[in-house]
Amino acid sequence: PHLEPTKSELLVQNTDLSPAAKKARTSRASDDFLRIAKELHARLLQFRREHGFGRAIAATQIDRHVRMIACNLTGTCDTHRPNEQPMTICDPVVTWRSEAMFSLWDDCM
Repeated sequence: PHLEPTKSELLVQNTDLSPAAKKARTSRASDDFLRIAKELHARLLQFRREHGFGRAIAATQIDRHVRMIACNLTGTCDTHRPNEQPMTICDPVVTWRSEAMFSLWDDCM
Protein backbone atom coordinates (compact mmCIF):
# COMPACT_ATOMS: atom_id res chain seq x y z
CA PRO A 1 0.00 0.00 0.00
CA HIS A 2 1.09 3.59 -0.65
CA LEU A 3 1.99 5.43 2.56
CA GLU A 4 1.67 9.20 2.57
CA PRO A 5 4.86 10.76 3.95
CA THR A 6 4.52 12.54 7.26
CA LYS A 7 5.29 16.26 7.26
CA SER A 8 8.64 15.66 8.94
CA GLU A 9 9.69 12.65 6.87
CA LEU A 10 13.21 13.20 5.63
CA LEU A 11 13.24 11.65 2.16
CA VAL A 12 15.64 14.17 0.70
CA GLN A 13 17.99 16.21 2.90
CA ASN A 14 16.96 17.88 6.10
CA THR A 15 19.37 18.64 8.91
CA ASP A 16 16.69 18.96 11.60
CA LEU A 17 16.84 15.59 13.34
CA SER A 18 15.79 16.77 16.81
CA PRO A 19 14.89 15.51 19.27
CA ALA A 20 17.66 13.00 19.81
CA ALA A 21 16.69 9.36 19.35
CA LYS A 22 16.21 7.22 22.44
CA LYS A 23 17.38 3.65 22.85
CA ALA A 24 14.98 1.02 21.57
CA ARG A 25 15.15 -0.75 24.92
CA THR A 26 11.66 -2.13 24.64
CA SER A 27 11.20 -5.83 24.19
CA ARG A 28 11.61 -6.92 20.59
CA ALA A 29 8.12 -8.44 20.86
CA SER A 30 6.40 -5.33 22.25
CA ASP A 31 3.56 -3.81 20.24
CA ASP A 32 5.35 -0.45 19.98
CA PHE A 33 8.60 -2.03 18.72
CA LEU A 34 6.78 -4.17 16.17
CA ARG A 35 4.65 -1.23 14.96
CA ILE A 36 7.70 0.99 14.37
CA ALA A 37 9.66 -1.82 12.68
CA LYS A 38 6.71 -2.61 10.38
CA GLU A 39 6.27 1.06 9.48
CA LEU A 40 10.00 1.48 8.79
CA HIS A 41 10.10 -1.50 6.44
CA ALA A 42 6.92 -0.33 4.67
CA ARG A 43 8.41 3.14 4.12
CA LEU A 44 11.68 1.66 2.82
CA LEU A 45 9.78 -0.59 0.41
CA GLN A 46 7.68 2.37 -0.77
CA PHE A 47 10.80 4.45 -1.37
CA ARG A 48 12.49 1.62 -3.31
CA ARG A 49 9.42 1.19 -5.52
CA GLU A 50 9.17 4.91 -6.23
CA HIS A 51 12.88 5.70 -6.71
CA GLY A 52 14.55 2.42 -7.67
CA PHE A 53 17.12 2.49 -4.87
CA GLY A 54 17.41 2.60 -1.10
CA ARG A 55 19.05 0.22 1.36
CA ALA A 56 18.01 1.59 4.72
CA ILE A 57 15.94 4.10 6.64
CA ALA A 58 16.38 5.33 10.22
CA ALA A 59 13.38 5.70 12.52
CA THR A 60 14.19 9.41 12.95
CA GLN A 61 13.48 9.91 9.24
CA ILE A 62 9.81 9.15 9.87
CA ASP A 63 9.56 11.07 13.13
CA ARG A 64 9.97 8.02 15.39
CA HIS A 65 12.78 9.00 17.72
CA VAL A 66 14.20 5.62 18.66
CA ARG A 67 17.50 4.07 17.57
CA MET A 68 16.18 1.69 14.92
CA ILE A 69 17.16 1.18 11.28
CA ALA A 70 15.28 -0.87 8.70
CA CYS A 71 17.68 -2.43 6.14
CA ASN A 72 17.08 -4.36 2.97
CA LEU A 73 20.23 -5.21 1.00
CA THR A 74 18.42 -7.50 -1.44
CA GLY A 75 19.67 -6.81 -4.94
CA THR A 76 22.43 -4.48 -3.73
CA CYS A 77 24.76 -6.60 -1.61
CA ASP A 78 23.39 -10.13 -1.57
CA THR A 79 26.57 -11.62 -0.11
CA HIS A 80 26.06 -9.81 3.21
CA ARG A 81 23.81 -11.79 5.52
CA PRO A 82 22.16 -13.86 2.76
CA ASN A 83 18.66 -15.13 3.56
CA GLU A 84 18.38 -12.56 6.37
CA GLN A 85 16.86 -9.68 4.39
CA PRO A 86 15.14 -7.47 5.30
CA MET A 87 16.48 -6.86 8.80
CA THR A 88 15.98 -4.37 11.63
CA ILE A 89 18.97 -2.95 13.52
CA CYS A 90 18.31 -1.70 17.06
CA ASP A 91 20.53 0.47 19.22
CA PRO A 92 23.59 0.24 16.93
CA VAL A 93 26.99 0.95 18.48
CA VAL A 94 30.21 1.67 16.58
CA THR A 95 32.78 -0.60 18.20
CA TRP A 96 35.68 -0.18 15.77
CA ARG A 97 36.62 2.26 13.05
CA SER A 98 39.26 1.82 10.37
CA GLU A 99 41.69 4.59 9.51
CA ALA A 100 41.24 3.69 5.81
CA MET A 101 39.07 6.03 3.77
CA PHE A 102 37.28 5.60 0.43
CA SER A 103 34.58 7.34 -1.61
CA LEU A 104 31.12 5.83 -1.81
CA TRP A 105 27.88 6.94 -3.40
CA ASP A 106 25.34 6.31 -0.66
CA ASP A 107 22.02 4.83 -1.69
CA CYS A 108 20.17 4.84 1.58
CA MET A 109 17.26 7.20 1.52
